[in-house]
Amino acid sequence: MGIPAAPTRSDPSDGRVAVATVCLLSVGSVVGVGGAVGGDLPLALGGAALAAAALTLLFAAGWLPGLGALALSLPLPALYSGPGVRLSPAAALTGLVLFGWALGRVSRAGPIQLAGLPRRSTAALFAAIVVASLFADARVAALRELVNFGLLLGLLVVATDILTTHRGLGNRLARTLAGIAGVAGVLAALQVTGAIPAAFPLVGTSLYRATLGFGWPNELGMYFAVSLPLCWYALRVSEGATGRALAAVAFGAAGLGLLATFSRGSWLAFLLSVSVLLFSGEARLALRVALGVALSVGLVDLAGGGVVSERLLSLADDPYVIQRGALMFVGVLMFLSSPIVGVGPGGFGAHLEDFGPQVPFLWDYVGSAHNAYLEIAAETGALGLAALLLFLGAVFFGLLRSARASSAGPDALLRRGLLWSFTAACIAGFTAWPFAHGIGQLIVLVIAMGLAAARAEPLPERRRDV
Repeated sequence: MGIPAAPTRSDPSDGRVAVATVCLLSVGSVVGVGGAVGGDLPLALGGAALAAAALTLLFAAGWLPGLGALALSLPLPALYSGPGVRLSPAAALTGLVLFGWALGRVSRAGPIQLAGLPRRSTAALFAAIVVASLFADARVAALRELVNFGLLLGLLVVATDILTTHRGLGNRLARTLAGIAGVAGVLAALQVTGAIPAAFPLVGTSLYRATLGFGWPNELGMYFAVSLPLCWYALRVSEGATGRALAAVAFGAAGLGLLATFSRGSWLAFLLSVSVLLFSGEARLALRVALGVALSVGLVDLAGGGVVSERLLSLADDPYVIQRGALMFVGVLMFLSSPIVGVGPGGFGAHLEDFGPQVPFLWDYVGSAHNAYLEIAAETGALGLAALLLFLGAVFFGLLRSARASSAGPDALLRRGLLWSFTAACIAGFTAWPFAHGIGQLIVLVIAMGLAAARAEPLPERRRDV
């Protein structure tokens, strides 16, 4: 899983510097945690600064894999959560990875490898968000979202460069993400029973909806919906009895994790995304996956006393489904009020009290439209929506061409898995916001792996059937 961000060095002093940096990281972590637990803010901030400096140096020198560390942070709880502010480990590590990459590039010659990146649509998306921010009334919220999108798009550039430069790294990163999703699935299954504290009880049962570090069931559901195709890939390419057994456990655990969120939108996104395999020449695979999912869900539902089917049947009379429709309608009203540049990034929550009363049956004032496309349209207007659709379309058709161009071997499986994963993310956007930190970084890594795989020469095909 290592990311060789710099050429291998033979100078023994490098080893001493690496050890000293790790010691600095340890000291900073201990001091920071101690300060946080003891309520000493200066001590906590000082320790965090030391740890951040050490991590940045480790990333810059290539002694610690930045993308691998970021992958580990995706499902972790927030470092800080307060009114209107949530600092996730993924957001913090993204900033450190970008800074470390920039420092490392100073000492390395050669152009940045962005051959597969849709540069115009990427630049247009960021430009649209900047323009919308200039016209926003809620300046703080707009600045926050501008920083968030800047981190994600910056990560896209950095990850594409790293994964394109280091051939075969995407394969290892995909398997790493699959393993992490498997561990998260086990924890989600524990949380649904209450063994891990949970805040979302499932009405009418003694169970809970799993959230893990995301804080909300729908975000965790999206995480598993996007990760499951990577688990499928890891299962297909694993070698040896032990490797295949671990991959199978990870795949099954991630599937249980998805069910444990009881997020119907995420369930639907995963199921519908399987259909994209039909367009990549994998009709038999799509059928096998659909039948396997149906059988697995039936068995889990039977073992759980019908809890899955009851959740699906409750869709017709669930009052919160109506509220989501009302919030989407609020998004339409915001878009119509400012159709060119919107009400400003992050402005949906800020302006909800202004537009909400225009929808008489809305009573659940949640600061999200529960539809990424409507929310982007409301906050950034037609400019932002058009830029987002152009970007997603460019990525989708690039991944689709890549999947269709490769017919066999582990590279073909990776390309199809990434296409499947990205499709799940796009579909999930119809019922939730997929650009929150943790989910957003996962989607960016999927895109970067797909772009790098499309440009790479196929790895040698294994002799056995994969």
